[in-house]
Amino acid sequence: MSADAARLSLVRASALHALDRAEALLGIAEARGMTGARVHPAMWDVLEQIGCVAGFAERAVLPMAGLPRPEGDLPATPEAARARLAEARAGVLAAEGAPPGPIAHRAGEAELAQEPEDYAARFALPNLWFHLSVAYAALRAAGAPVGKADLDGLHAYPPEAGGGPRPVPGWRARPLPPRTPIRGLWCTLEPLGAEHAAGLWSAFEGHPEVWRWMPVGPFADAGAYAAWVDGAQGSHDPMHFAVIGEDGAPGGTLSLMRMDPANGTAEIGFVAFAPLLQRTRAASEAVILLARAVFGLGYRRLEWKCDAGNAPSMRAARRYGFAHEGTFRQAAVVKGRNRDTAWFSILDGEAPAREAAWSAWLDPSNFDASGRQISAMHAAAVR
Repeated sequence: MSADAARLSLVRASALHALDRAEALLGIAEARGMTGARVHPAMWDVLEQIGCVAGFAERAVLPMAGLPRPEGDLPATPEAARARLAEARAGVLAAEGAPPGPIAHRAGEAELAQEPEDYAARFALPNLWFHLSVAYAALRAAGAPVGKADLDGLHAYPPEAGGGPRPVPGWRARPLPPRTPIRGLWCTLEPLGAEHAAGLWSAFEGHPEVWRWMPVGPFADAGAYAAWVDGAQGSHDPMHFAVIGEDGAPGGTLSLMRMDPANGTAEIGFVAFAPLLQRTRAASEAVILLARAVFGLGYRRLEWKCDAGNAPSMRAARRYGFAHEGTFRQAAVVKGRNRDTAWFSILDGEAPAREAAWSAWLDPSNFDASGRQISAMHAAAVR
């Protein structure tokens, strides 16, 4: 590997790591309503600092490849910040080449020309991590329970003063969740069966977008979907459920999967909600019912995973109070496309606070006569 290529590889790795950490901090800021937090009134807020992280990721990498960097406004919304991070990540990943000579640029009002190594070490990377650190500091100052692990994604501190692995006294393997109906206020989860196929197909028909991020579908016709249901109904992992909405008809499916009773972990996944079910209290309760079932059996960890490009699923995870743990890059190939998998979790120690938020949101008093929410769910993640 040439010196130019090695330098570019190192700077790219640092920039991508900073973008990942910026996305994690953005999730914390959004969940806690702290996107406008500032370290000082004269400094940019969290969203703007995250926009600067995206800008300096490009500014660090693209000149090292002899490429111009794009100009853009700082984000004003979490959605815009997330899109800006994605844009920067794509540019950083695609950059190849070498600078033709010293890199000319401006630092404030200073006009500079630096050799590539000097540019990276003394300007680009320090500024990249400066803006990430200021976003972190703003969250910390605003009261978010963040630590060094949230900044670098690497640190871990045991709660015991002496360090070492944390013991789990009296731990025993938990039972598998039963394959039985689960009834809530606004929906019922029924173990998926052939009797649901026709109603589900009626809800899904004409909406192939439902299957965009799924490993299965879209299905050509009712027979093809019924054949899938026929196979899925006998699966114990994933354990599929049909969501029966307030009208008594099935509107979607979801599952418990990757169940590990020995370690007390499970995942909610394979979520396919038809448009008539999406953004309803029944849809939200369906997820909450499975979460309650898992923690009710004494499980220690509940997971949510999705394609990192699936913005609605990422937002849903944060809304329910799942903490974003990071992204497994190039984790799978799904339908011929690369999948970077975002990991989220709720731990048993966090579950009581989540349950309080879920229960308050699901209470009938939180909905008007047409079923619209009065107050939004605030099941904020602790990380």
